[in-house]
Amino acid sequence: MNKRNEIIAKLKDIPAIPVSASKAINFLQNPSKGLSGVVNIFEYDPGMTANILKLANSASFASGREISSLQEAVVRLGATNVLQLLVSSSLAPYMKIQLKGYDLPPGELWKSAVKTAICADVIKQTLKLDLPDFTFTAGLLHDIGKIVLGSFIDVNPTEIIDYATANGLSFPEAESKILGIDHAEAGAILLRNWNLPEELEQPVRWHHSPEQCEDDSGVTAVIHIADALTLMSGVGAGTEGLNYRISEKVSDKLGLNTKNIELIICETQIKYEEICDLYMKVED
Repeated sequence: MNKRNEIIAKLKDIPAIPVSASKAINFLQNPSKGLSGVVNIFEYDPGMTANILKLANSASFASGREISSLQEAVVRLGATNVLQLLVSSSLAPYMKIQLKGYDLPPGELWKSAVKTAICADVIKQTLKLDLPDFTFTAGLLHDIGKIVLGSFIDVNPTEIIDYATANGLSFPEAESKILGIDHAEAGAILLRNWNLPEELEQPVRWHHSPEQCEDDSGVTAVIHIADALTLMSGVGAGTEGLNYRISEKVSDKLGLNTKNIELIICETQIKYEEICDLYMKVED
């Protein structure tokens, strides 16, 4: 069995995310079902209910009156915030492990996922883009393939780095040459195995090469830029930061310039610090 087939076989061994998280992701594809539909996803999940109530009563969302009802908490936070919290909390255990193949210490992949998701949201707001609600989730999931290549199989990063350096390639390009698959493709296959919406596969699969993506919703382009800005900030860089390339075509299409990039970076950092603090509180 060659390396590519071995990796694809290993993907089947990754346990699926909780059913409630899968339902939340699917709900973000079609958020027209209303707040009652959101509540129904986790009303029998005491852990998530407690986390939502904690968040709703936190300093960032509290409005002077403590609430104890799940329905009220969802109203205060908003359906999208609640669903994002549910997805984030469910993915955290997968992403807080050490990834030796990427030179990422425990928790670094999680930080990178959260910051990329926040940055994608900030890009959406700053550039006034009409993007679907699942853009945040796509940001969280974009590097999910790394848990396979960096943890579940024996990856020798030195070989990949040496090949990338010698041939002037990016780390994902070298990954593909050495292993027969890169973490982006592995991530897309993993999402398919988890029966998650097909729309999420596109930004995960093509976030390093958005020009090849057939998706015209703009999500992949935004995740590509958000990922690049996150790596440039020093979060989640590891070995992948080697020869990272930003698509000029995507930058031009989105209308990015020095001014709005600086604004995006600044706003992302502010929200990242705030949300990380909140998420750490609700996960305690």
